[in-house]
Order: sequence, then C-alpha cells, then structure tokens
Amino acid sequence: MHTKSLVVLAILLLFAVVGCDKENWRFTTPNRFDVDASAHQLEVGTSIGTLINYVRINGRKEVGLYSMQRVTSRSVYIPADADSCCVYWNVNNPTNLADTIEVIGGWFSIMDTGELKHIRIDENDSGRNRDLVIEVCGDVIGRDIVIHQKKK
Repeated sequence: MHTKSLVVLAILLLFAVVGCDKENWRFTTPNRFDVDASAHQLEVGTSIGTLINYVRINGRKEVGLYSMQRVTSRSVYIPADADSCCVYWNVNNPTNLADTIEVIGGWFSIMDTGELKHIRIDENDSGRNRDLVIEVCGDVIGRDIVIHQKKK
C-alpha cells in the first residue's frame, strides 16, 4: 500500500513539473525579443496547428484575425494610430485556414505559414519605442510573441 502511494505521488509530481512549462509548449524557438533600432528579420517556430489570433501594435491597437472574413485577393486595411495595418489571407485550400496568413503594417510584416512565423521589422526612426505583440492560438491556450524595438 505504501509503495502504491509513492508511485501515485511520483506521477503527480511529474505532471506538476511538466505542467509548469506550459508557457513554451507553443514555441520551438525563442518568442520574446528586445531589439535595437535597426531593421530585423525574425523567425519564430511554433507547434503544429497554431495560428495568429491577435496582433497588438504599440499596446493600443488590437487586430483580431480570427473573426475576419477570409479573402484570396483583397486586402483588409486596419488603421493603427500612425501606422497602417493590412491583413492578407492567402488561402490555397478553403478547408485549411493555416496555409498562409500575411499581416502587413506600416513598419512590420508577419507571414504565418503554419509552424513558422516570419517577422520583418523596419528600422525605427520614429523617435519612440515600438511594441508588437502577436498572440498565437491553437489546441492549447494561446501565447504571445513579443517584440520590443528601441528608438534611435
């Protein structure tokens, strides 16, 4: 009886330790960046079945991608303070939303090809710090890709 209790306790401890690492279940590469004012190309790897859910620009403008109508040739323009943001849905297979999603902003672009998120950040000559938060969702609770770009 005592051995059974120890085995059950060991299993529970194992689940507790594995459960503490939920923050990075979605990412196969680093997902938080603090970069200088120069231009950057970043690539973030995610687990299978993840999509960009929200994009927040400078902490104020939130663009919800999950609720937008899918289009194959038109772009959807979303104002974001002084920065413009436009979302392209390039869906090759209408039953699979994750084929390609492209988000284009005034100073950034994000190409979501399923397991990889390709992020381009332009040089920051705006005179202020920039923040870009990309929420990724899927089978488990969504997590964020966070990019903070310093001003010159």
